Parts: sequence; C-alpha cells; structure tokens
Amino acid sequence: MKVTKQKSIKKTLTQFRFKNNIKPPYTILADGPFFAEAARIKCNLKEEFPKLLLGNKASYVTTRCIIEEISKLGKEYEQARLLARKTKKVKCRHTGGDLDGRTCVVRNVHGTNPLHYLVATQDPDLIRELRKRHVPILHISHGGLHLEKPSTSKKIVEKDEDEDEVNKAEAPKKIAKGGGSGDKTIGQKSEVEREEEPPLELEGQITTTPISADDEEEESQNESMEEKKSAEDSLVGITKPSKLAEAKQKKKTRRAGKKKGKTSVSEDSK
Repeated sequence: MKVTKQKSIKKTLTQFRFKNNIKPPYTILADGPFFAEAARIKCNLKEEFPKLLLGNKASYVTTRCIIEEISKLGKEYEQARLLARKTKKVKCRHTGGDLDGRTCVVRNVHGTNPLHYLVATQDPDLIRELRKRHVPILHISHGGLHLEKPSTSKKIVEKDEDEDEVNKAEAPKKIAKGGGSGDKTIGQKSEVEREEEPPLELEGQITTTPISADDEEEESQNESMEEKKSAEDSLVGITKPSKLAEAKQKKKTRRAGKKKGKTSVSEDSK
C-alpha cells in the first residue's frame, strides 16, 4: 500500500472515530452484491479487511435476510451464497420477518448506527443512503478494497419508533403553546368561535355601522334645523347693519333739526 493511501485511510478512520465513535476492533456488515463481487474476483476477505484498515482487527458479518436474498438469485450466484453462508450471522434489528438486503442493512444502522458497523456493499442506492447517515462504506473497485471518505452532506438520523411515540405524545402540548398545527387543544379556539368574535378595531381605522330608518329621519331633522339656524344667523347679520344705519340717520336728522332751530332763533332775534 502506498504511503499517500495509508495517510488517507488513517485520516478517514480518525474522523469516523471522533464523529461516530467507530474504533477497533471493527465490525463490517457485508451485503449480497459485495459477496458476489468478492467471489467474482476471488478476494480473500479475511486478509484484505485488516490490511485495508491498517492492521487493526476486523471481522465481517452478515444477516439472515441477506443470505436468503442471495439464495433466491439462482446458480449464477452460488459462490456468493457459499461465501455468505461461511460468514458469521448477526441478529437483525428489525421485526416482521425477512426483508430485502438493502432494507435490512438500513435497519441495522438505524438511527445513529449503535452497533458501529462499517458496511461493505456494491449497491449504489444503498451507498447514497449510507452517505446521508455518515456510515463508513467499503467497496471493491479496480480489483481491490477501498474505504470511502466521510460524506460532507448534512447528517440525517432516522428516529426510533420509541422516539416517534414520544413526539406524538408531546405534539398536543406544543400545539397548546402555539407551535405546530393540528386539532383544537388548550389555548386554541375553534373556527366557529373565531367567526363569532367581532373584528378588532385598529387605531385610525374607519368603521361603518348600519343606519336604521329612525336614525335617518332624526339625522334629516337635525340637518333641517341646522339649515334654519344658519339662515336666521345670516338674516341677523343682514338686519343688524340696517338698524345701525337707521339710528345714525336719525341722529343726523336730529342734529340737522337742532341746527335749523338755532338759526331760526338767531334770525328772529335780529
């Protein structure tokens, strides 16, 4: 093995150790396509796995679901079936009978990969799924084993069934506090209650209310009274100057009369 490849593998294993707590001795979960490729190139897995993992102890295992899947493929995969049958079997973490190999592997690394498996596979769909969960992946390429570098994508952790039940139980409490959506709970009002509530009047908002016939009649009477009052005020404004003019005219005539009387008295005296 080249020095650069050794450094790369060492760096990858260190990252998996600190991020996923995966450390020696390693356990490798192998699936059907990997056994088929290993049988085709006649790869000695007992020797190649420790060599790839820098001499650390490593054992490879499989599940009953994977062996049953290989057995159904026919005589073409007889060598792969024999290789899988010689491999140590581990108990599946799922329930409900046998599943296909891909689903079985995903269920065994369910959540945060609690058993700290490295997965050996040639299935491209399974590889994409494992990258999302930051599960270490081994595959055969160019006639040899390779360890993939950790994925840089955001880690996706699948929730356990117990966690789902807890979340369902806590959901009404979150809705009551104002978060989430769902049925009516404490602190929420039904649609009928919301419809019966009067609309909120905002500051500066113009609101209109229906006017009855009595209100219209009263309003018209008020308007007519205001018009009469304004007309009387205008008449008062007109009549007042005329009375003042008459008073001034009377004063003038009186003064003129007094002057005439005085002049007539002076003339008589003469």
